[in-house]
Amino acid sequence: MKILVASHTYIVDLNCEKLRALSQLEPGIEVTVVVPKTWKPGGVQNKIIETQYRDEGAFKIVPVSNFSQNHQGLLTFGADLISLLKQFRPQIIQVEQGSRGLAYAQMIALNQLLGLKAKNIFFTWWNLPYELKLPIALLEKYNLNHSHGIISGNQDGAGVLRQRGYKRPFIK
Repeated sequence: MKILVASHTYIVDLNCEKLRALSQLEPGIEVTVVVPKTWKPGGVQNKIIETQYRDEGAFKIVPVSNFSQNHQGLLTFGADLISLLKQFRPQIIQVEQGSRGLAYAQMIALNQLLGLKAKNIFFTWWNLPYELKLPIALLEKYNLNHSHGIISGNQDGAGVLRQRGYKRPFIK
């Protein structure tokens, strides 16, 4: 099984441990993690982070050019993502930017355009009710309508997404 995960979260090696463990569960599982090439976290961390490529066999970290260097909701990736998707051909695509993430919409669109037929999944911790205005409401609707599953960090988050109209499975 080929799994592609995309998030700025994995520029920190400690955050990669669960994905590294996933790649070692059984033979045949490959995990490729797409991270921004450059990221400026902000706050007390005021240095630009430049991510390095890593190949650990079934687990890889692949820095990809990115737009927005410090806002996860606006994070999108450059054209080099296309060649990675064509070469790796994931069966599962997971993006950790939540239901309103542009990177998730980008992955959904590329999945369709490239004919990958991968399952689209996103992760979220968000657990408070909210209202959206255009165009973000349309972005969220697109993302929810094209999701095959959602990983919610808590039950309240699952409830909020059900209220937003999501009817497919949650992954626990």
